[in-house]
Amino acid sequence: DCVFISTMQRFGIVYEPENSRGEVVVMVMKKKYKINHKRLTLQVDAQELYPENYDLDIVFESKKNRKKRKQFSKHHMEGVIIETPAESYDD
Repeated sequence: DCVFISTMQRFGIVYEPENSRGEVVVMVMKKKYKINHKRLTLQVDAQELYPENYDLDIVFESKKNRKKRKQFSKHHMEGVIIETPAESYDD
């Protein structure tokens, strides 16, 4: 979903749905923020934003990592590592 974050005056993409505390993880400019759902306004629903069977890795992963995953799916590559940063959220 595409949401408007009132406290930041920016748009973002929902990365993780609402948790038990009412916080939604939203990606803005390649950074993830935990934001209370009351501070978000839905702009575009996910069904409208992305076609059916759309690969969301295109949105959330780097081009370099997507390329490595595709190469791994074809054959084993010795010494190649896909690095994913630890999940960290800005407040």
